[in-house]
Amino acid sequence: MRASLAVVALAVFALVSCKKDTDEQKLYKILDAGVAELEAGNVKGAMEFVAEDFSDDAGLDKQTIRGVLAGQVLRGSRITIMRRDEKVKVDGDTATATLDVALFQGDRSKMKGVVPERSGTYRFTITFRRDESEWLITKAKYEAISAGSFIVNSIGN
Repeated sequence: MRASLAVVALAVFALVSCKKDTDEQKLYKILDAGVAELEAGNVKGAMEFVAEDFSDDAGLDKQTIRGVLAGQVLRGSRITIMRRDEKVKVDGDTATATLDVALFQGDRSKMKGVVPERSGTYRFTITFRRDESEWLITKAKYEAISAGSFIVNSIGN
């Protein structure tokens, strides 16, 4: 009896582990991984998700963004990123993610009860392109939003 339960459990595990993520799930995982890399100060890891032809709405390219982030890390500046109201829409080999972000200067593990030295709240629109089986960020647009808007939109999330 126990052997047959073990076989059934193994079969269920095999089926679950073979299940492929949807494109939307893959993109949410990319957002999660990119944020984790940035918070850890791993610029190289975060930039793996960015296409070589990336540009943002201010005209900055991948190399410039990499340099800005590397400069922050070299100065010992850590950031904490909070995300709210995330939506991903896939259209063939392109996708768009919109999300509200609060950025804080400081290490997440040391921020409880502390007012950050610098912070900002933004609405990001990120465009992805599928290159073969990999999704890469090709464009980013952002605009400042009020901290109140970020908080109000996060109630209930």
